[in-house]
Amino acid sequence: MSRLRDMTPLTAVPRLLMLVTLLTLLAAVTPTAPVANAGTYDVYACDPNHGGGAAPSFAAAADPGMAAYDDCPAGGIVARSAWDGGTSTAFQGAYRYFDAPPGAIVQSISGYIKIERNNCTWGANLVASNGDLGGSVLYGFTAAGTTNCAIYGIDWVYRDFPVNASRVRIEARCGSATCSRNGPAATGLPGVASTRMRGIRVVVQDNTSPQLTNGQGALWTSADWLRGVQNVSFDASDNTGVRQTSVLLDGTAIKRRLSEIS
Repeated sequence: MSRLRDMTPLTAVPRLLMLVTLLTLLAAVTPTAPVANAGTYDVYACDPNHGGGAAPSFAAAADPGMAAYDDCPAGGIVARSAWDGGTSTAFQGAYRYFDAPPGAIVQSISGYIKIERNNCTWGANLVASNGDLGGSVLYGFTAAGTTNCAIYGIDWVYRDFPVNASRVRIEARCGSATCSRNGPAATGLPGVASTRMRGIRVVVQDNTSPQLTNGQGALWTSADWLRGVQNVSFDASDNTGVRQTSVLLDGTAIKRRLSEIS
């Protein structure tokens, strides 16, 4: 929610010109204003060029014997099994996930990704879904030997994937009746099943237009001729937050305010 309240002076002008400027200003602050539009915006996580450290935009969830945490920037956001000699059961896992705000979708995700597992009973993936544990695998290893069972690790590689869903997540997940959490075997396989990402850029597509409400001040409410100093105020709201509010006079911004996206 952003609120713009201004006492910007409008000097006396000839009657016809005042009518034109007033109508222009009202067009700029009414709810159908063409400047209030939706589009895409970027969310960065675990990226040294954009803050670097923690990735609070990605939630974490983990079953017993699993872990989900930040190891930014070098180690990325992490979803992995523990290395404790224990056993996980079917569908137990660890997850890091990003949810688009209501009315929006995740358009794409890009970044560096690393995947490993100690045997083929584990799945380690990047997944697009709509708020549940199902969804479509975008990249990674499926469990139980169905795909890439001869491959146990992919080191940091850059990838860019379309998502077009409300949620995107990384996961390490048991895909068999039981999954071992042992250390490296004689073959030298890694001791954990994990998916990690760093240098992440999420593109969110927001198709919900911002709204202007609670207009106040003579420039908003009056249908009469006005001159001299006038004021206008309004509330601006949006499902993903309001980045900027502006008042225009003959196409020129006479007041602009930047706000935090919440």
